[in-house]
Amino acid sequence: MLQNLDLDAELIITFNNIPFLVVAEENYIVVNFKEFNHLDQLMKEVSALSGSGPTAEPKVEKKASGGPLKKLNDLNAKVREMGAMLEIRVGNKTYVVLGGNSASIKAAAIFGKIGSFFGR
Repeated sequence: MLQNLDLDAELIITFNNIPFLVVAEENYIVVNFKEFNHLDQLMKEVSALSGSGPTAEPKVEKKASGGPLKKLNDLNAKVREMGAMLEIRVGNKTYVVLGGNSASIKAAAIFGKIGSFFGR
């Protein structure tokens, strides 16, 4: 698809008062959030906007979806088709890497999610 993807960018983006940094070089993209709560809040906002979040109307037809890991691997396949590597970080710790043979979830992501429950 986009086999000759070549990026060079450094952006600070704010979406609904959620700041995050995007840095890209050639086909490697890094998205860095200061806190896990920012990433979690952004995911909820995007889910609500796309109509697939907890506020969306329930769908009548339910199929075995494979859960969040299937969605993550589907996203990984799309990133790989673009010829890119996407790394999502929180506090400069790598959480998820997409674009390889399979999505890679790091231990920091699991501990970050567990820690977010205690921060509420």
